[in-house]
Amino acid sequence: MLPDWFGELNEYRVPRNAILFIMAVSVFVPFLGRTAIGWIVDVTTIGAVVVYGYTSYTAFLEARKEGNLFVTVTGFYVTAGLEVESYVIFIFWSIIGCLFFLYLLENDRDGRFGKTTTGWMWMTALIIITSMVWVQEAFHTMTSSALIRINDYNELLMKKYHVARTIDETLSTSYFLNNQMELIRSELLKDTGIQLILILIVLAIMTLVYRIILRREKTAEQKELLAELSSRAKSNFLSNMSHDIRTPMNAIVGYTALAKKERDPEKVADYMNKIDASSHHLLALINDVLDMGRVESGKMELELAPANLVKNLDEVRDLFATQMKTKKLDFTVTADVSNRMAICDKSRLNRILLNLLSNAFKFTPEGGSVSVKLIQTGAGEDMGYYQLRVKDTGIGMSPEFAATVFEAFTRERTAEVAGIQGTGLGMAITKSFVDLMGGEINVITEKDKGTEFVIHLTFPLAEELPEEGEIQESGAAETDSGFAGMRILLVEDNAINREIAQMILMELGFKVETAEDGKIALDKVAASAPGYYDGVLMDIQMPVMNGYESTKAIRALPDPELSRIPIIAMTANAFAEDIQHVLEVGMNGHIAKPINIPDMVATLRGCLKRL
Repeated sequence: MLPDWFGELNEYRVPRNAILFIMAVSVFVPFLGRTAIGWIVDVTTIGAVVVYGYTSYTAFLEARKEGNLFVTVTGFYVTAGLEVESYVIFIFWSIIGCLFFLYLLENDRDGRFGKTTTGWMWMTALIIITSMVWVQEAFHTMTSSALIRINDYNELLMKKYHVARTIDETLSTSYFLNNQMELIRSELLKDTGIQLILILIVLAIMTLVYRIILRREKTAEQKELLAELSSRAKSNFLSNMSHDIRTPMNAIVGYTALAKKERDPEKVADYMNKIDASSHHLLALINDVLDMGRVESGKMELELAPANLVKNLDEVRDLFATQMKTKKLDFTVTADVSNRMAICDKSRLNRILLNLLSNAFKFTPEGGSVSVKLIQTGAGEDMGYYQLRVKDTGIGMSPEFAATVFEAFTRERTAEVAGIQGTGLGMAITKSFVDLMGGEINVITEKDKGTEFVIHLTFPLAEELPEEGEIQESGAAETDSGFAGMRILLVEDNAINREIAQMILMELGFKVETAEDGKIALDKVAASAPGYYDGVLMDIQMPVMNGYESTKAIRALPDPELSRIPIIAMTANAFAEDIQHVLEVGMNGHIAKPINIPDMVATLRGCLKRL
């Protein structure tokens, strides 16, 4: 088929030209249409195909010359081609290619390779067919050698004896022939045994490939199912949220309209209280949604600091004491701990308690009881082990719902629960916070008999601090807070937010000037005399120049007194990383929107110079 030089042997009797040709074709063909990751497998596959194709075509040409119709039609039963050893090398080289294909398929996490196994199936077929050809060639070689030896043996006898042979000579000849047949049989068994092993190896590789593909298909089906379930859950969530958000919004809009028309101060005050309660409920819904989004995105991080666990428990108790009393619930909070001070995320620990107590309050009818117990179960070297139990005598949960209570967007749909507001996110957030702290939460419940949540937490212990004096009530009026006569620059682009903040600040005694964006604020501060402004309340997201840019520009002013003016962020960006970023750009504090007046007063007290 090819010129004579193609098959010439060098001094080591190696067909170097043929080998180089096969390598050249094998190396460059993969890059014509395949990714580089499959290069080595493609090299082995194409190399095997080139060898087999060349050998088969040579056999086809030779068979046509000889008039052998069967070999001419089949083409792959080689009668004149490679040596037996060449077929062995070809088979093992192909098996190495299959193994490398298996390795790439197993480690291909992005689906860049191994999406189709057509090439691999061709490789498998080639190995099986070539092993058959190899057995045939080996058998043909063995029988030819045996026949030659038998013929030489007969010729030797004929030369030695020209007359009839004796019985011993005949027996000797029979023994020789039987010996040759035994050699052929043993060689054939050995070759077929090797072929069987090779086929078993290929079948084992095929099984592994099949299992990998099956596993991937199963994983893809599971992902599709989870995506469908997630989509359905989010659709249900949006439906629930539409109801739960519209409920407080309806109260806010409705009572606002009534308050505008009402002339009775007592009724107006009652409407305003209901608007206040509804707005706080709406804010809690929004916080739940935002927290769940942060949990799912993996952006939630703990803010660790020393905290008095017993004091935290007392603070939470005080928040719920009035509500529990109004609903005539027996509310008890007890603590049995040896180490009160621990390093933990106080705000999220409180959030866990608030969620559990809020549910206990909502789902426990009048006359029931709610209890909270904090127990220290042990202490190791610098570590404390705590158990938190929140128990109620409420409506309880069905076993089916209890199994899904910590999943997001789920709420039990029963007559008792239908009228109770909620998003179905509180317990999912609670579970996420507990997991983030490395703890464990379990639920013990029975329908119509109550529910108990048991949380196990481990905290590093902190040094005990001296007892502090009584804390001022958080709702105490701050009108006499020492802000009278102080001038503050309020930077806010939204007119309504600007008006609300301005009124609050004026009630606290401030003289207020305003700016609509960060550029105007920069110009006003730069043009003012040192000490004219006592501080700047800076929004973050504004046109022209945002709060971060404005703060950096103020800090870069040439006048050192102006550049050091207190700047406090007042923004709806209220996550931990937002607060951290505020401090990093040079601001002195952070006030979250919606404005909590006691928190605002505390922050202003801590940041303004004259206090």
